Amino acid sequence: QAVDCGFDLLLGGGKQFFRMAPSPDAGDLEQAARGKGWAIVDSTAALRAVTSLDRPVLGLFAGGYLPYQPEIEAAREGAGGADAGGAEALGTPTLVEMTRFAIGALKKTGQPFFLMVEGGRIDHAGHANWARTLVDETAAFDEAIGYAVDTLDPKTTLVLVTADHETGGLSINGYPDEKDGIWSAYRDPWGEKGDEPYPVLTFSSGPGTKRQTRQAPYGADDPRPSGLSLGSAAHTGVDVVLYAWGAGAERVHGTLENTSVYTILREHLEGKPYGR
Repeated sequence: QAVDCGFDLLLGGGKQFFRMAPSPDAGDLEQAARGKGWAIVDSTAALRAVTSLDRPVLGLFAGGYLPYQPEIEAAREGAGGADAGGAEALGTPTLVEMTRFAIGALKKTGQPFFLMVEGGRIDHAGHANWARTLVDETAAFDEAIGYAVDTLDPKTTLVLVTADHETGGLSINGYPDEKDGIWSAYRDPWGEKGDEPYPVLTFSSGPGTKRQTRQAPYGADDPRPSGLSLGSAAHTGVDVVLYAWGAGAERVHGTLENTSVYTILREHLEGKPYGR
């Protein structure tokens, strides 16, 4: 589907899946993509070398999932180690770098475009209860949104920002002093006798601090406790936000069904006027 989708660009991980043959008598998908005219890039340097979309661009920057933002930053600072994971992170563009490339390349075509950017590793950090990594991934996503807002024309462009669900039930507890911040423990001065200090950040479900099975980007300081012990945190049913900026942003207000996102996007792409 990816090879035959007709898109101008696809950037992400999953290289291992493109090197699998879809059937015993066929070559792998990477060969198929090249045969259909895709330009394949596998590093930040190779992506920067692309100057136009005269050929569709397929970015395969990791074998599986893209590295986490702090892993990329650690690799670039020389702290990521010399193992395969560190080398992969070193060559992987960040979410904002991919967003910057995509917007720039699509604008150069002179044609209207639709671009979807996903901060997918926010969810993964939530499943693992890795609070510090979750914050870093969210900040990277925010930076990508900021680049789009700073670069695109609000008179013609609609930017929507939302999520499909929340993961893990992240909570901010108590009233920590500003100097202590959210990474601290808090003791309520008006609490019941015998109350112990508790973490400012906790999750409602997940592996917490006692069922971690993988090395977190920030080590032992990454995970936070969970109320319901699960190997992987559960998705929650809380409402997610939908932010809008630019042309047609007035369509977003109040509480909406999730299918409204499709309707809002379609009406904007079709140039339909908004009527309450």
